[in-house]
Amino acid sequence: MCDRCHPLLSRRSALLGLTALGGAAVLSGCGTEQPRGTAATQASSSPPAPSAPSPTISEPSEPEQTPDFEELEAQYGDMQAQEWGLETSGVTTSFTPAGREAVLTLDACGGPGSGGYDAALIDYLRGAGIPATLFINKRWALENYAITGELIEDPLFEVANHGTEHKPLSVTGQEAYGITGTASLEEAYHEVMDNQQFFQDSFGVELAFFRAGTAYTDEIAAQMAADLGIPVVNFSVNGDAGATYSAAEIQSAMQGTGAGDIVIGHFNQPGSEVAVGLTAAVEEAAGRGIEWRTLGEVL
Repeated sequence: MCDRCHPLLSRRSALLGLTALGGAAVLSGCGTEQPRGTAATQASSSPPAPSAPSPTISEPSEPEQTPDFEELEAQYGDMQAQEWGLETSGVTTSFTPAGREAVLTLDACGGPGSGGYDAALIDYLRGAGIPATLFINKRWALENYAITGELIEDPLFEVANHGTEHKPLSVTGQEAYGITGTASLEEAYHEVMDNQQFFQDSFGVELAFFRAGTAYTDEIAAQMAADLGIPVVNFSVNGDAGATYSAAEIQSAMQGTGAGDIVIGHFNQPGSEVAVGLTAAVEEAAGRGIEWRTLGEVL
């Protein structure tokens, strides 16, 4: 049983159509070079007046409740994970576009060597009117508290959950890129929900999507996140390999970005070439007719 589970958050009510789709990108850790890749209605009983329709009464519907940890443990506690990676069952990596939409997602990881702020990249996006979904780790938000608040207030951006300690999301302690994942269902729960609660308590926002540190997860942890109303979203295009690519490499990696793609990059490494490379790549894609959106607009 969980003896430290925090108050529950209300479940997001409009998350539809999240299915795990293809994509063979390889994620790198933040700031560390890794392998590269890409209501019932009740009518009035009286006859209606000639000048007006019969009135109706809409019964309020009960909000869908987020399960607590004990419920999740009862459901998943005896299950053995069979999948591990970037594209496990329950993880969304791309979407079915209505037109020429694609999504730019940017991670901020926090911790030693990963707490910087790439103001040049964010300033470019603001100036060009390019929206993005920003996955923020709790450590980064604590290190950049005022900036986090500004990003949340900016209607151009959508802020999402990048975990509490930037760990791979596992129920057995699986490892990715040398980083040990959460060791149990309970640890995985807190990796997701402690950051979720932090953003609600600190900024009054409920984050709609989750991405684990390194983006690795098993299928049980991914399903748990979905049950919590915060589905896991990864990517189909690896834009910067954890901010280790050169500007030219970023442009090359994003050259084929098309409708329905989700791109990953980082905005926590101001000393990298990400701002230069992503600026050029985003403009090139826009020149080909790509319309940039946030995850909440397309999922």
